[in-house]
Amino acid sequence: MGVEFFPENAGRPFYAKSNVRWNITETMNSASEIPAGIRVIWRQSADHPMAGNYGVTTYADPIIGEATIPFGDRIPDEVIQSLRKEGGGLRLKVRLSNDGPYFGWDVSMRESHQIDGTDMQGNPTRYWEEYRMAGGDFREAQIFNGKVVRPGWYIDKKTGQRIETDY
Repeated sequence: MGVEFFPENAGRPFYAKSNVRWNITETMNSASEIPAGIRVIWRQSADHPMAGNYGVTTYADPIIGEATIPFGDRIPDEVIQSLRKEGGGLRLKVRLSNDGPYFGWDVSMRESHQIDGTDMQGNPTRYWEEYRMAGGDFREAQIFNGKVVRPGWYIDKKTGQRIETDY
């Protein structure tokens, strides 16, 4: 499947990926502004890349889904105020599903934790990203050593109910 993300009303994608599967996670770090919305297009496959606008590769295969997701207005002011006060990064997430795309966010903070053992340099302290203030349509599960530490959830698009997941 080929997927492209465009800022709303823009002709140039800020993200394009070929060979996307439903269970894949991709990360793109960017210091750009939060878009008011994004348009997501996913295609049957990405077997036929072609040159698109601004020299960005796009795909010639048939579009199987397209949606515009509001972003900026959905993020609470408390999240933005927390970022200004405490730092961290705003992580915007999109999950594709058979029911259409889901949008989520959280605040990424670098945390230091003491663990048993040492890292490759012999240091007993490890750093990893801690994700706080999650919101939107979903939150992924936190998994450690193959076990779910904190279940994930999503908002069912038909019923509006919050459903817990192990992914």
